[in-house]
Formats: sequence, structure tokens, C-alpha cells
Amino acid sequence: MFGDAITEFGEASANDIGQLLIAAADVASDDFVKRINAAGFPSIRASHFPVFGTLDPEGTHISVMAKRAGMSRQGMSALVKDVEKQGFVSTSADTTDRRAIVVALTETGAQFCREAAKMSAEINRELTAAMGADRVVLLREALAAIAHRDPSSTARP
Repeated sequence: MFGDAITEFGEASANDIGQLLIAAADVASDDFVKRINAAGFPSIRASHFPVFGTLDPEGTHISVMAKRAGMSRQGMSALVKDVEKQGFVSTSADTTDRRAIVVALTETGAQFCREAAKMSAEINRELTAAMGADRVVLLREALAAIAHRDPSSTARP
């Protein structure tokens, strides 16, 4: 009935930059999670990454973390609770605003972050060896350009 539409969509999606970025990010994330799990952190999932990626060294309000991650406060709270149960972070009431919750890294969380940084460097070395340094530089520049572009300023036909 509408087979032509789905065929057209499939063909357009096959080389769509956005779809390729999503596929590449999924592969990279899955690889990282498998490696970090094998390195002694079996409970870490990709969904936990926003917790670590939004924390400041001195601790951070959950609302700030949520904003940085582009997610709801409730969603970030659920992630923080999960990671806290595993011992990676601790929570406490802010001393200046008892309603606000501050999230801080624990020693276990610091060990995870150090191992994750090593793992990331290892994966980047492997990609550089496989692709070549020049191509990796171009890839980083292209990804940065995409990440920092303002879609609303793009001219549309």
C-alpha cells in the first residue's frame, strides 16, 4: 500500500548523517560498557554516563546535573539513586538550601572515573591506529562542527 514510502525512507536513512552518528555512538557506547564491565565495574550501564559527565569536583545539585544532561530532574534523580546504591556517588542536602540535593563522587566513583579515562584513551588509540591520525583529526573536527552548529540558523530550501 505505502511500500514506496517506506522504501524511500529506508534509502534516505541508509546514508543519513544523523543515523550514521547514532549508529556510531551506539557501537562506541556498547564497546565502552563491555570493556568497563570487564575491568571490574559490572553494574555500569551507558544510561549512567550522564551522572558522571555532569558532576563537578566539589559536588553538584541534581537540578544542575539534569539541565547539563538535557533531561528532567526526575530522570536524573532516578539515575543518581541507582548509581548511589552501587556506591559510586553520595547525596546530601545542601547546607544553604535544605530542599536541594548535592551529589558527590565517592572513592569507588573516583576509581571508576580514573578507569573510564584510561579506557577512553585506549579506545581512542585503537581508533587512531585503525583509521590513521589525519582521519581522526578530521573526524573530531567534523563532529565538533556538528555538535556546535545552530540548526535554527541553517538555511532551508
